[in-house]
Amino acid sequence: MIRYWVFAIAGLALAGAGLAVTGWGITSAFDTGNCVTSGTIQKIERCADGIGRNVQAIVGGTVVLTPLGIVLWALRGGHPRRSALSIVWVVYSLVFLITGVGMLWVAYGPSASGNDVIRQVGTIIGVSFLPIGLAPLLVVPLRRGLKARSAARRRAGTRAEATVVGLADTGMTVNQNPRLQLTLEVTPPGRPTFTAHKTAAVPRFLIPRTGDRIVVYYDPTNPGQVDIVWDERPATASGAPFAAPSLLGG
Repeated sequence: MIRYWVFAIAGLALAGAGLAVTGWGITSAFDTGNCVTSGTIQKIERCADGIGRNVQAIVGGTVVLTPLGIVLWALRGGHPRRSALSIVWVVYSLVFLITGVGMLWVAYGPSASGNDVIRQVGTIIGVSFLPIGLAPLLVVPLRRGLKARSAARRRAGTRAEATVVGLADTGMTVNQNPRLQLTLEVTPPGRPTFTAHKTAAVPRFLIPRTGDRIVVYYDPTNPGQVDIVWDERPATASGAPFAAPSLLGG
Protein backbone atom coordinates (compact mmCIF):
# COMPACT_ATOMS: atom_id res chain seq x y z
CA MET A 1 0.00 0.00 0.00
CA ILE A 2 2.84 2.42 0.83
CA ARG A 3 4.51 1.65 -2.50
CA TYR A 4 1.25 2.40 -4.31
CA TRP A 5 0.85 5.85 -2.77
CA VAL A 6 4.54 6.78 -3.07
CA PHE A 7 4.63 5.94 -6.77
CA ALA A 8 1.18 7.40 -7.44
CA ILE A 9 1.91 10.73 -5.75
CA ALA A 10 5.41 10.97 -7.22
CA GLY A 11 4.10 10.11 -10.69
CA LEU A 12 1.32 12.69 -10.54
CA ALA A 13 3.68 15.31 -9.12
CA LEU A 14 6.28 14.78 -11.85
CA ALA A 15 3.70 14.66 -14.64
CA GLY A 16 2.02 17.78 -13.32
CA ALA A 17 5.35 19.54 -12.88
CA GLY A 18 6.37 18.62 -16.42
CA LEU A 19 3.15 20.01 -17.84
CA ALA A 20 3.42 23.13 -15.68
CA VAL A 21 7.01 23.73 -16.83
CA THR A 22 5.96 23.17 -20.44
CA GLY A 23 3.05 25.56 -20.05
CA TRP A 24 5.33 28.14 -18.47
CA GLY A 25 7.80 27.78 -21.33
CA ILE A 26 5.07 28.25 -23.93
CA THR A 27 3.44 31.23 -22.26
CA SER A 28 6.81 32.82 -21.46
CA ALA A 29 7.80 32.47 -25.10
CA PHE A 30 4.89 34.72 -26.00
CA ASP A 31 6.15 37.33 -23.54
CA THR A 32 9.80 36.96 -24.49
CA GLY A 33 9.34 37.04 -28.25
CA ASN A 34 10.89 34.91 -31.00
CA CYS A 35 13.80 34.97 -33.38
CA VAL A 36 12.17 36.66 -36.37
CA THR A 37 11.07 40.14 -37.30
CA SER A 38 7.60 40.99 -38.47
CA GLY A 39 6.88 42.27 -41.93
CA THR A 40 6.28 41.02 -45.43
CA ILE A 41 9.72 39.36 -45.55
CA GLN A 42 10.82 37.77 -42.27
CA LYS A 43 14.44 37.14 -41.47
CA ILE A 44 16.28 35.54 -38.59
CA GLU A 45 17.68 37.99 -36.07
CA ARG A 46 19.21 37.67 -32.63
CA CYS A 47 16.84 35.76 -30.41
CA ALA A 48 15.30 37.74 -27.59
CA ASP A 49 16.84 37.26 -24.17
CA GLY A 50 15.28 34.29 -22.40
CA ILE A 51 14.07 32.38 -25.45
CA GLY A 52 16.66 29.65 -24.82
CA ARG A 53 15.34 29.17 -21.31
CA ASN A 54 11.81 28.87 -22.68
CA VAL A 55 12.86 26.18 -25.15
CA GLN A 56 14.69 24.25 -22.42
CA ALA A 57 11.55 24.37 -20.26
CA ILE A 58 9.33 23.08 -23.07
CA VAL A 59 11.71 20.24 -23.97
CA GLY A 60 12.44 19.30 -20.36
CA GLY A 61 8.77 19.26 -19.44
CA THR A 62 7.58 17.23 -22.42
CA VAL A 63 10.55 14.89 -22.86
CA VAL A 64 11.77 14.31 -19.29
CA LEU A 65 9.41 15.21 -16.45
CA THR A 66 6.01 14.22 -17.87
CA PRO A 67 7.13 10.83 -19.31
CA LEU A 68 8.96 10.01 -16.06
CA GLY A 69 5.80 10.79 -14.11
CA ILE A 70 3.76 8.51 -16.37
CA VAL A 71 6.28 5.68 -15.87
CA LEU A 72 6.14 6.02 -12.07
CA TRP A 73 2.34 6.05 -12.19
CA ALA A 74 2.35 2.87 -14.31
CA LEU A 75 4.66 1.15 -11.77
CA ARG A 76 2.51 1.98 -8.74
CA GLY A 77 0.86 -1.46 -8.61
CA GLY A 78 -2.71 -2.33 -7.72
CA HIS A 79 -5.12 -0.79 -5.23
CA PRO A 80 -8.46 -2.17 -4.03
CA ARG A 81 -10.18 1.11 -4.86
CA ARG A 82 -8.86 2.37 -8.17
CA SER A 83 -9.44 5.94 -9.21
CA ALA A 84 -12.03 6.63 -11.88
CA LEU A 85 -9.44 8.75 -13.72
CA SER A 86 -6.46 7.07 -15.34
CA ILE A 87 -3.16 8.86 -15.80
CA VAL A 88 -4.07 9.36 -19.46
CA TRP A 89 -7.12 11.43 -18.54
CA VAL A 90 -5.22 13.27 -15.80
CA VAL A 91 -2.45 14.29 -18.22
CA TYR A 92 -5.02 15.14 -20.88
CA SER A 93 -6.87 17.47 -18.48
CA LEU A 94 -3.68 19.05 -17.17
CA VAL A 95 -2.39 19.79 -20.68
CA PHE A 96 -5.51 21.71 -21.63
CA LEU A 97 -6.02 23.37 -18.24
CA ILE A 98 -2.43 24.56 -17.90
CA THR A 99 -2.28 25.74 -21.50
CA GLY A 100 -5.63 27.48 -21.20
CA VAL A 101 -4.74 29.27 -17.97
CA GLY A 102 -1.30 30.15 -19.33
CA MET A 103 -2.70 31.70 -22.49
CA LEU A 104 -5.20 33.77 -20.50
CA TRP A 105 -2.30 34.88 -18.29
CA VAL A 106 -0.36 35.97 -21.36
CA ALA A 107 -3.39 37.85 -22.65
CA TYR A 108 -4.49 39.56 -19.44
CA GLY A 109 -1.78 39.02 -16.79
CA PRO A 110 0.46 41.70 -15.27
CA SER A 111 3.08 41.15 -17.97
CA ALA A 112 0.60 41.30 -20.86
CA SER A 113 2.15 43.16 -23.81
CA GLY A 114 -1.05 44.85 -24.86
CA ASN A 115 -0.68 43.44 -28.37
CA ASP A 116 -4.22 42.99 -29.75
CA VAL A 117 -3.30 39.90 -31.78
CA ILE A 118 -1.69 38.16 -28.82
CA ARG A 119 -4.67 39.05 -26.63
CA GLN A 120 -7.14 37.68 -29.15
CA VAL A 121 -5.18 34.47 -29.67
CA GLY A 122 -4.68 34.00 -25.92
CA THR A 123 -8.38 34.56 -25.27
CA ILE A 124 -9.52 32.12 -27.97
CA ILE A 125 -7.12 29.38 -26.88
CA GLY A 126 -7.75 29.94 -23.17
CA VAL A 127 -11.55 29.97 -23.41
CA SER A 128 -11.51 26.92 -25.73
CA PHE A 129 -9.02 24.82 -23.77
CA LEU A 130 -10.47 25.25 -20.26
CA PRO A 131 -13.77 23.39 -20.85
CA ILE A 132 -11.92 20.70 -22.82
CA GLY A 133 -9.63 20.16 -19.84
CA LEU A 134 -12.49 20.13 -17.33
CA ALA A 135 -14.67 17.70 -19.32
CA PRO A 136 -12.85 14.45 -18.34
CA LEU A 137 -12.88 15.45 -14.67
CA LEU A 138 -16.68 15.52 -14.86
CA VAL A 139 -17.58 12.99 -17.55
CA VAL A 140 -15.23 10.09 -16.71
CA PRO A 141 -16.30 9.74 -13.03
CA LEU A 142 -19.94 10.11 -14.13
CA ARG A 143 -19.58 7.29 -16.65
CA ARG A 144 -17.78 5.16 -14.06
CA GLY A 145 -20.65 5.79 -11.65
CA LEU A 146 -23.23 4.79 -14.26
CA LYS A 147 -21.33 1.57 -14.95
CA ALA A 148 -21.12 0.82 -11.22
CA ARG A 149 -24.88 1.33 -10.81
CA SER A 150 -25.49 -0.87 -13.85
CA ALA A 151 -23.31 -3.63 -12.36
CA ALA A 152 -25.12 -3.31 -9.03
CA ARG A 153 -28.47 -3.57 -10.81
CA ARG A 154 -27.34 -6.79 -12.46
CA ARG A 155 -26.26 -8.25 -9.14
CA ALA A 156 -29.42 -7.28 -7.27
CA GLY A 157 -31.87 -7.07 -10.18
CA THR A 158 -34.27 -9.56 -11.66
CA ARG A 159 -33.42 -11.46 -14.82
CA ALA A 160 -36.02 -11.44 -17.57
CA GLU A 161 -36.39 -11.94 -21.29
CA ALA A 162 -37.46 -9.10 -23.55
CA THR A 163 -38.62 -8.71 -27.13
CA VAL A 164 -37.21 -5.90 -29.28
CA VAL A 165 -40.29 -4.04 -30.56
CA GLY A 166 -38.54 -0.88 -31.71
CA LEU A 167 -35.04 -0.03 -32.88
CA ALA A 168 -33.50 3.25 -34.04
CA ASP A 169 -29.96 4.40 -34.76
CA THR A 170 -28.91 7.58 -32.92
CA GLY A 171 -26.10 8.21 -35.41
CA MET A 172 -23.50 8.02 -32.63
CA THR A 173 -20.85 5.37 -31.99
CA VAL A 174 -18.91 4.30 -28.89
CA ASN A 175 -15.66 2.46 -29.60
CA GLN A 176 -16.90 1.89 -33.17
CA ASN A 177 -20.13 0.31 -31.86
CA PRO A 178 -23.42 2.02 -32.80
CA ARG A 179 -25.46 3.67 -30.06
CA LEU A 180 -29.07 2.53 -30.53
CA GLN A 181 -32.45 3.38 -29.06
CA LEU A 182 -34.32 0.19 -28.22
CA THR A 183 -37.93 -0.24 -27.21
CA LEU A 184 -38.34 -3.48 -25.29
CA GLU A 185 -41.31 -5.53 -24.21
CA VAL A 186 -40.05 -7.15 -21.02
CA THR A 187 -41.64 -10.40 -19.85
CA PRO A 188 -40.62 -11.11 -16.23
CA PRO A 189 -41.33 -14.61 -14.98
CA GLY A 190 -44.61 -14.62 -13.05
CA ARG A 191 -45.20 -10.87 -13.54
CA PRO A 192 -47.06 -8.68 -16.04
CA THR A 193 -45.29 -7.64 -19.21
CA PHE A 194 -44.08 -4.02 -19.35
CA THR A 195 -42.43 -1.72 -21.87
CA ALA A 196 -38.97 -0.26 -21.30
CA HIS A 197 -36.77 2.08 -23.33
CA LYS A 198 -33.01 1.76 -23.43
CA THR A 199 -30.31 3.71 -25.28
CA ALA A 200 -27.06 1.77 -25.37
CA ALA A 201 -23.95 1.04 -27.42
CA VAL A 202 -24.47 -2.33 -29.08
CA PRO A 203 -21.65 -4.57 -30.35
CA ARG A 204 -21.83 -4.58 -34.14
CA PHE A 205 -21.98 -8.37 -34.34
CA LEU A 206 -24.88 -8.49 -31.85
CA ILE A 207 -27.21 -5.85 -33.30
CA PRO A 208 -30.75 -7.22 -32.89
CA ARG A 209 -33.70 -7.06 -35.25
CA THR A 210 -37.25 -6.18 -34.34
CA GLY A 211 -38.79 -9.31 -32.86
CA ASP A 212 -35.53 -10.71 -31.49
CA ARG A 213 -35.43 -11.88 -27.89
CA ILE A 214 -32.72 -10.67 -25.53
CA VAL A 215 -31.83 -10.94 -21.83
CA VAL A 216 -32.25 -7.97 -19.51
CA TYR A 217 -31.94 -7.26 -15.80
CA TYR A 218 -34.37 -4.80 -14.26
CA ASP A 219 -34.97 -3.15 -10.92
CA PRO A 220 -38.26 -4.50 -9.47
CA THR A 221 -38.80 -1.21 -7.62
CA ASN A 222 -38.26 0.77 -10.83
CA PRO A 223 -38.97 -1.50 -13.83
CA GLY A 224 -38.09 1.22 -16.32
CA GLN A 225 -34.41 0.85 -15.35
CA VAL A 226 -33.14 -2.08 -17.39
CA ASP A 227 -29.74 -3.31 -18.47
CA ILE A 228 -29.19 -5.49 -21.50
CA VAL A 229 -26.82 -8.45 -21.24
CA TRP A 230 -25.51 -9.11 -24.71
CA ASP A 231 -23.42 -12.16 -23.83
CA GLU A 232 -26.44 -14.14 -22.57
CA ARG A 233 -28.99 -15.75 -24.84
CA PRO A 234 -32.61 -16.22 -23.75
CA ALA A 235 -33.98 -19.73 -23.42
CA THR A 236 -36.37 -19.08 -26.32
CA ALA A 237 -33.60 -17.86 -28.68
CA SER A 238 -32.29 -20.00 -31.50
CA GLY A 239 -30.45 -19.67 -34.75
CA ALA A 240 -27.61 -17.36 -35.77
CA PRO A 241 -26.36 -14.38 -33.78
CA PHE A 242 -28.15 -11.07 -34.14
CA ALA A 243 -27.36 -9.04 -37.22
CA ALA A 244 -29.10 -6.06 -38.75
CA PRO A 245 -26.72 -4.45 -41.24
CA SER A 246 -29.57 -2.58 -42.99
CA LEU A 247 -30.09 -0.50 -39.83
CA LEU A 248 -26.63 1.01 -40.20
CA GLY A 249 -26.76 1.33 -43.94
CA GLY A 250 -24.36 -1.61 -44.45
